[in-house]
Amino acid sequence: MAKKRQQGVPLDQPCILQLDCWVVHRSIAFRTWLDANYAWIRYRFVPAGTTGVAQPCDIGIQRPLKLAIKELQHGDIVSETVSQLTAGKTPDDLRLDVTKPTLRDRSVRWFIEAFKLINKPDIIQKAFSLCTAGTDNAFNLSFESLTSLEARRMLRDLPQTTPDMWEHIQLRRQPASEDAEAVTQDTEVVTESVSEDTINDEEEPGDDAPLELLLQFVASGMKCAPDGYRIDADGSLVVDSASDTFEEVAISTDPDTTFGRGKRRRVANKQYDAFEEH
Repeated sequence: MAKKRQQGVPLDQPCILQLDCWVVHRSIAFRTWLDANYAWIRYRFVPAGTTGVAQPCDIGIQRPLKLAIKELQHGDIVSETVSQLTAGKTPDDLRLDVTKPTLRDRSVRWFIEAFKLINKPDIIQKAFSLCTAGTDNAFNLSFESLTSLEARRMLRDLPQTTPDMWEHIQLRRQPASEDAEAVTQDTEVVTESVSEDTINDEEEPGDDAPLELLLQFVASGMKCAPDGYRIDADGSLVVDSASDTFEEVAISTDPDTTFGRGKRRRVANKQYDAFEEH
Protein backbone atom coordinates (compact mmCIF):
# COMPACT_ATOMS: atom_id res chain seq x y z
CA MET A 1 0.00 0.00 0.00
CA ALA A 2 2.87 2.36 0.77
CA LYS A 3 4.23 1.95 -2.75
CA LYS A 4 0.78 2.69 -4.20
CA ARG A 5 0.53 5.89 -2.17
CA GLN A 6 4.02 6.82 -3.28
CA GLN A 7 3.07 6.30 -6.95
CA GLY A 8 -0.24 8.13 -6.50
CA VAL A 9 -2.44 5.28 -7.74
CA PRO A 10 -5.72 4.01 -6.24
CA LEU A 11 -5.36 1.58 -3.35
CA ASP A 12 -7.38 -1.01 -5.27
CA GLN A 13 -5.07 -0.76 -8.30
CA PRO A 14 -4.58 -4.36 -9.56
CA CYS A 15 -1.09 -5.79 -9.17
CA ILE A 16 0.46 -8.97 -10.56
CA LEU A 17 2.07 -11.37 -8.06
CA GLN A 18 4.38 -14.04 -9.47
CA LEU A 19 4.35 -17.33 -7.59
CA ASP A 20 6.46 -20.48 -7.82
CA CYS A 21 4.64 -23.73 -8.52
CA TRP A 22 5.04 -24.99 -4.96
CA VAL A 23 2.37 -27.04 -3.24
CA VAL A 24 1.66 -24.31 -0.67
CA HIS A 25 1.15 -21.72 -3.41
CA ARG A 26 -1.19 -23.98 -5.35
CA SER A 27 -3.17 -25.01 -2.30
CA ILE A 28 -6.84 -24.11 -1.89
CA ALA A 29 -6.15 -22.70 1.59
CA PHE A 30 -3.52 -20.24 0.38
CA ARG A 31 -5.47 -19.03 -2.64
CA THR A 32 -8.63 -18.67 -0.54
CA TRP A 33 -6.75 -16.48 1.94
CA LEU A 34 -5.25 -14.43 -0.92
CA ASP A 35 -8.62 -13.90 -2.57
CA ALA A 36 -10.28 -12.87 0.70
CA ASN A 37 -7.60 -10.45 1.92
CA TYR A 38 -6.06 -9.07 -1.28
CA ALA A 39 -8.74 -8.97 -3.96
CA TRP A 40 -6.64 -6.55 -6.03
CA ILE A 41 -3.83 -9.10 -6.52
CA ARG A 42 -3.70 -10.98 -9.83
CA TYR A 43 -1.50 -13.96 -9.03
CA ARG A 44 0.28 -15.82 -11.80
CA PHE A 45 2.39 -18.97 -11.56
CA VAL A 46 5.87 -18.79 -13.10
CA PRO A 47 5.77 -20.90 -16.30
CA ALA A 48 8.24 -23.70 -16.91
CA GLY A 49 11.57 -22.69 -18.39
CA THR A 50 11.38 -19.00 -17.43
CA THR A 51 13.77 -18.91 -14.47
CA GLY A 52 16.14 -16.58 -16.31
CA VAL A 53 13.30 -14.17 -17.03
CA ALA A 54 11.12 -14.17 -13.95
CA GLN A 55 13.14 -15.24 -10.89
CA PRO A 56 15.87 -12.79 -9.79
CA CYS A 57 16.74 -14.82 -6.68
CA ASP A 58 17.71 -17.80 -8.83
CA ILE A 59 19.79 -15.61 -11.13
CA GLY A 60 21.94 -13.49 -8.84
CA ILE A 61 21.16 -14.02 -5.14
CA GLN A 62 20.94 -17.70 -4.25
CA ARG A 63 24.26 -18.53 -5.88
CA PRO A 64 26.42 -16.19 -3.74
CA LEU A 65 24.25 -16.98 -0.70
CA LYS A 66 24.97 -20.71 -0.99
CA LEU A 67 28.66 -20.04 -1.54
CA ALA A 68 28.75 -17.81 1.57
CA ILE A 69 27.12 -20.56 3.65
CA LYS A 70 29.58 -23.10 2.22
CA GLU A 71 32.58 -20.92 3.17
CA LEU A 72 31.23 -20.44 6.71
CA GLN A 73 30.74 -24.19 7.06
CA HIS A 74 34.27 -24.78 5.81
CA GLY A 75 35.58 -22.27 8.34
CA ASP A 76 33.94 -24.17 11.20
CA ILE A 77 35.43 -27.45 9.96
CA VAL A 78 38.92 -25.95 9.81
CA SER A 79 38.55 -24.33 13.24
CA GLU A 80 37.37 -27.55 14.89
CA THR A 81 40.10 -29.57 13.19
CA VAL A 82 42.87 -27.18 14.28
CA SER A 83 41.46 -27.13 17.83
CA GLN A 84 41.62 -30.92 18.09
CA LEU A 85 45.14 -31.07 16.64
CA THR A 86 46.28 -28.37 19.08
CA ALA A 87 44.82 -30.43 21.92
CA GLY A 88 47.14 -33.30 20.95
CA LYS A 89 44.91 -35.54 18.86
CA THR A 90 46.43 -37.37 15.93
CA PRO A 91 44.89 -37.06 12.44
CA ASP A 92 43.54 -40.60 12.77
CA ASP A 93 41.68 -39.66 15.96
CA LEU A 94 39.97 -36.56 14.57
CA ARG A 95 36.19 -36.62 14.84
CA LEU A 96 34.02 -33.68 13.78
CA ASP A 97 30.94 -32.91 15.84
CA VAL A 98 28.03 -33.43 13.45
CA THR A 99 25.33 -33.98 16.04
CA LYS A 100 21.97 -32.28 15.47
CA PRO A 101 22.25 -29.81 18.40
CA THR A 102 25.65 -28.58 17.17
CA LEU A 103 24.58 -28.25 13.54
CA ARG A 104 21.35 -26.55 14.62
CA ASP A 105 23.20 -23.88 16.60
CA ARG A 106 25.85 -23.35 13.92
CA SER A 107 23.36 -23.16 11.06
CA VAL A 108 21.74 -20.07 12.58
CA ARG A 109 25.07 -18.24 12.43
CA TRP A 110 25.71 -19.50 8.89
CA PHE A 111 22.46 -18.07 7.57
CA ILE A 112 22.72 -14.76 9.43
CA GLU A 113 26.34 -14.13 8.45
CA ALA A 114 25.71 -15.22 4.84
CA PHE A 115 22.80 -12.79 4.62
CA LYS A 116 25.02 -9.96 5.89
CA LEU A 117 27.71 -10.82 3.34
CA ILE A 118 25.42 -10.67 0.30
CA ASN A 119 23.02 -7.95 1.51
CA LYS A 120 24.44 -5.34 -0.85
CA PRO A 121 22.15 -3.04 -2.87
CA ASP A 122 24.20 -3.34 -6.05
CA ILE A 123 24.03 -7.16 -5.96
CA ILE A 124 20.26 -7.24 -5.33
CA GLN A 125 19.55 -4.66 -8.04
CA LYS A 126 21.82 -6.43 -10.52
CA ALA A 127 19.93 -9.71 -9.96
CA PHE A 128 16.73 -8.02 -11.13
CA SER A 129 18.37 -6.38 -14.13
CA LEU A 130 19.84 -9.73 -15.23
CA CYS A 131 16.30 -11.08 -15.78
CA THR A 132 15.86 -9.91 -19.37
CA ALA A 133 13.21 -10.39 -22.04
CA GLY A 134 12.00 -8.89 -25.29
CA THR A 135 13.77 -8.22 -28.56
CA ASP A 136 17.52 -7.94 -27.92
CA ASN A 137 16.73 -8.25 -24.19
CA ALA A 138 15.36 -4.73 -24.23
CA PHE A 139 13.44 -5.17 -20.96
CA ASN A 140 14.34 -6.51 -17.53
CA LEU A 141 12.88 -6.65 -14.01
CA SER A 142 14.70 -3.58 -12.70
CA PHE A 143 12.55 -0.69 -11.49
CA GLU A 144 14.06 1.57 -14.14
CA SER A 145 13.09 -0.80 -16.95
CA LEU A 146 9.60 -1.60 -15.65
CA THR A 147 8.73 2.10 -15.27
CA SER A 148 10.50 3.23 -18.45
CA LEU A 149 8.72 5.09 -21.24
CA GLU A 150 9.23 2.13 -23.57
CA ALA A 151 7.63 -0.33 -21.12
CA ARG A 152 4.66 1.96 -20.50
CA ARG A 153 4.19 2.47 -24.23
CA MET A 154 4.18 -1.29 -24.81
CA LEU A 155 1.61 -1.82 -22.04
CA ARG A 156 -0.57 0.95 -23.45
CA ASP A 157 -0.54 -0.64 -26.90
CA LEU A 158 -0.92 -4.21 -25.62
CA PRO A 159 -4.76 -4.39 -26.12
CA GLN A 160 -4.22 -3.67 -29.83
CA THR A 161 -0.93 -5.50 -30.45
CA THR A 162 -1.58 -8.65 -28.39
CA PRO A 163 -5.26 -8.76 -27.37
CA ASP A 164 -5.12 -12.36 -26.15
CA MET A 165 -2.35 -11.57 -23.69
CA TRP A 166 -4.16 -8.44 -22.51
CA GLU A 167 -7.34 -10.42 -21.90
CA HIS A 168 -5.37 -13.04 -19.97
CA ILE A 169 -3.82 -10.38 -17.72
CA GLN A 170 -7.19 -8.80 -17.02
CA LEU A 171 -8.90 -12.03 -16.04
CA ARG A 172 -9.35 -12.74 -12.36
CA ARG A 173 -8.51 -16.31 -11.45
CA GLN A 174 -11.38 -18.55 -10.45
CA PRO A 175 -11.99 -18.25 -6.67
CA ALA A 176 -9.87 -20.74 -4.79
CA SER A 177 -12.79 -21.69 -2.59
CA GLU A 178 -14.32 -23.65 -5.47
CA ASP A 179 -13.48 -27.20 -6.42
CA ALA A 180 -9.72 -27.77 -6.76
CA GLU A 181 -10.25 -29.48 -10.11
CA ALA A 182 -11.84 -26.35 -11.55
CA VAL A 183 -8.63 -24.32 -11.58
CA THR A 184 -8.01 -22.30 -14.73
CA GLN A 185 -6.36 -24.06 -17.62
CA ASP A 186 -3.06 -22.22 -17.51
CA THR A 187 -2.51 -23.14 -13.86
CA GLU A 188 -3.12 -26.81 -14.67
CA VAL A 189 -0.57 -26.70 -17.48
CA VAL A 190 2.09 -25.18 -15.25
CA THR A 191 1.51 -27.50 -12.31
CA GLU A 192 1.72 -30.52 -14.57
CA SER A 193 4.87 -29.41 -16.35
CA VAL A 194 6.84 -28.24 -13.31
CA SER A 195 7.07 -30.24 -10.12
CA GLU A 196 8.91 -29.37 -6.94
CA ASP A 197 11.27 -32.28 -7.49
CA THR A 198 12.22 -30.89 -10.89
CA ILE A 199 12.92 -27.48 -9.43
CA ASN A 200 14.99 -28.79 -6.55
CA ASP A 201 17.04 -31.19 -8.68
CA GLU A 202 18.56 -28.47 -10.88
CA GLU A 203 22.32 -28.41 -10.47
CA GLU A 204 23.94 -25.24 -9.22
CA PRO A 205 27.15 -23.89 -10.77
CA GLY A 206 30.23 -25.17 -8.93
CA ASP A 207 32.27 -22.01 -8.40
CA ASP A 208 35.99 -22.21 -7.58
CA ALA A 209 36.19 -18.48 -6.89
CA PRO A 210 35.83 -17.07 -3.35
CA LEU A 211 32.70 -15.16 -2.38
CA GLU A 212 34.23 -11.70 -2.87
CA LEU A 213 35.14 -12.45 -6.50
CA LEU A 214 31.76 -14.07 -7.16
CA LEU A 215 29.99 -10.94 -5.90
CA GLN A 216 32.14 -8.82 -8.21
CA PHE A 217 31.25 -11.18 -11.06
CA VAL A 218 27.50 -10.83 -10.38
CA ALA A 219 27.79 -7.04 -10.04
CA SER A 220 29.51 -6.88 -13.45
CA GLY A 221 26.55 -8.60 -15.10
CA MET A 222 28.23 -12.02 -15.25
CA LYS A 223 30.02 -11.07 -18.45
CA CYS A 224 33.65 -10.63 -17.40
CA ALA A 225 35.46 -13.29 -15.36
CA PRO A 226 37.95 -12.08 -12.71
CA ASP A 227 41.67 -12.41 -13.41
CA GLY A 228 42.82 -16.02 -13.08
CA TYR A 229 39.33 -17.46 -13.70
CA ARG A 230 37.19 -18.36 -16.67
CA ILE A 231 33.48 -18.90 -17.17
CA ASP A 232 32.69 -22.61 -17.54
CA ALA A 233 29.99 -24.07 -19.78
CA ASP A 234 27.46 -24.09 -16.91
CA GLY A 235 28.26 -20.46 -16.01
CA SER A 236 30.45 -21.26 -13.01
CA LEU A 237 33.77 -19.57 -12.29
CA VAL A 238 36.65 -22.03 -12.50
CA VAL A 239 40.38 -21.52 -12.09
CA ASP A 240 42.05 -20.72 -15.41
CA SER A 241 45.34 -22.56 -14.86
CA ALA A 242 47.96 -22.70 -17.59
CA SER A 243 48.96 -26.16 -16.37
CA ASP A 244 45.48 -27.41 -17.31
CA THR A 245 45.80 -25.95 -20.80
CA PHE A 246 49.32 -26.91 -21.89
CA GLU A 247 51.60 -29.93 -21.70
CA GLU A 248 55.25 -30.29 -22.64
CA VAL A 249 56.45 -32.44 -25.54
CA ALA A 250 60.06 -33.00 -26.57
CA ILE A 251 61.24 -31.85 -30.00
CA SER A 252 64.66 -32.71 -31.30
CA THR A 253 66.44 -30.06 -33.41
CA ASP A 254 68.88 -32.52 -34.98
CA PRO A 255 67.48 -35.73 -36.50
CA ASP A 256 70.85 -37.46 -36.05
CA THR A 257 71.18 -36.52 -32.39
CA THR A 258 69.73 -39.03 -29.94
CA PHE A 259 71.13 -37.60 -26.70
CA GLY A 260 69.37 -35.38 -24.16
CA ARG A 261 65.80 -34.18 -24.00
CA GLY A 262 66.12 -31.72 -26.82
CA LYS A 263 64.16 -28.47 -27.11
CA ARG A 264 60.61 -28.45 -25.85
CA ARG A 265 57.59 -26.51 -26.99
CA ARG A 266 54.16 -25.98 -25.41
CA VAL A 267 51.09 -27.36 -27.13
CA ALA A 268 47.42 -27.41 -26.16
CA ASN A 269 46.44 -30.25 -23.85
CA LYS A 270 43.72 -32.36 -25.48
CA GLN A 271 43.33 -34.76 -22.58
CA TYR A 272 40.09 -33.20 -21.37
CA ASP A 273 38.54 -32.24 -24.72
CA ALA A 274 35.65 -34.71 -24.36
CA PHE A 275 35.44 -34.56 -20.57
CA GLU A 276 31.83 -33.25 -20.63
CA GLU A 277 30.69 -36.36 -22.49
CA HIS A 278 31.49 -38.68 -19.57
